Amino acid sequence: MFGLLASTTCTRVTAKELGVRLETTPRQFEEALQALVRNGILTGNRGAGGGYRLGRPARQITVEDVLRAVARAGRTGGVQPCSEIVDKVFMPALAHTDHALSSALEKVTLEELVRLIAGT
Repeated sequence: MFGLLASTTCTRVTAKELGVRLETTPRQFEEALQALVRNGILTGNRGAGGGYRLGRPARQITVEDVLRAVARAGRTGGVQPCSEIVDKVFMPALAHTDHALSSALEKVTLEELVRLIAGT
């Protein structure tokens, strides 16, 4: 998901497009998207021409920022949508690590995560 957003920083990506990419419906991750918007990780616009894009450069957003935003959303009653996005986006990208500590994740940016996923 963040690879798609980071690669199109000038173009908004709709929730429907993200749903196709994640092989699920936007309803399953809408709360997580809204949490990311509230935390300044994404910007979002509704309606025609709307969609999501990164709220700041990928090099300024850490994996820890994203996980904290999504976890906070999960604690407010949205566990399923948040676990869906974590399961489909972050866990595959981080599966090669034995464990992730918050101090280590604070040093990993989305830009670096996208490069890891892309294999570059």
